[in-house]
Amino acid sequence: MTKAVTSHRQIIDLIVSPIFNVEAGIYRVDESEWANDTRSDLVLTPDVSDNEQRPLIVEFQKTVDKKFIKRAMSYCLQASIRYDIDPVILIVCTDAIIESLKEKLQKSKRLPCCVTIPCDFWAAECLILSRDTIKGYINVEESLHPLVAFGMFLTYQASTPTLLPRKELKNMCDTKLHDYKNMMSTLQNKVQPLDTISQQIQEKITQVNQKKRIYDDMMVDENILTAIPIATPSRDMNKEAMEFVSKFKNERAENGKRMDWKSCLSQGLKEGLFVVFGYDSLKNN
Repeated sequence: MTKAVTSHRQIIDLIVSPIFNVEAGIYRVDESEWANDTRSDLVLTPDVSDNEQRPLIVEFQKTVDKKFIKRAMSYCLQASIRYDIDPVILIVCTDAIIESLKEKLQKSKRLPCCVTIPCDFWAAECLILSRDTIKGYINVEESLHPLVAFGMFLTYQASTPTLLPRKELKNMCDTKLHDYKNMMSTLQNKVQPLDTISQQIQEKITQVNQKKRIYDDMMVDENILTAIPIATPSRDMNKEAMEFVSKFKNERAENGKRMDWKSCLSQGLKEGLFVVFGYDSLKNN
């Protein structure tokens, strides 16, 4: 999916415009397989006769380490032979850059949302775009830089924080919704129509909205949770509690409403029930 989206005409322009300061429509997708039978993720070349316009290699990599940098060097050397000019390479890191490489990185002077790594003799420039490099440039009040928007789409969607506490999950849903909406607005303003990526982001917004509704339903007021006493209930108390839950659930069903475990727990506590039941244990019983 990542390569397919990036190969879209408008997305190509979104990437190359800030890197090369060129007009839209100049770069196109070229052959990504090299003479030594290795293959890059994406190779973009100018569709004009200009000996000074460099090719761009785009690589998507989960973990950027020394081994990967050596592979990137190989791609660039192959490009230098094919095009008779050193390329620029953009590495999009979707997860992490290993610590031993970070000390060698420098912030790009012309593209502050990227870092660079020394590339004398094998590339004109080696740019790395990652979650860490763009996080300081996600401004709520201003339009996003095109590369920041591109980086957000590729790096933020990789996050699957399934083990976070519910409150953090809810907050992350709120944050992700804001990020995707901001990104959607920015991309639509930068280039038109961006049909493909707009559809992808809209699907993400819908998915996160669905998850957010689940987490909203699961959220229990902290005062209620802290008020739950610790005790060992008798068999009669358990039976009475379950009868209350059954009645509560049936009454809501009769009114065409789905079960609300938060309200059930809150009402049961007021009536002296659920002395050892929390939200999860009540729902599972």
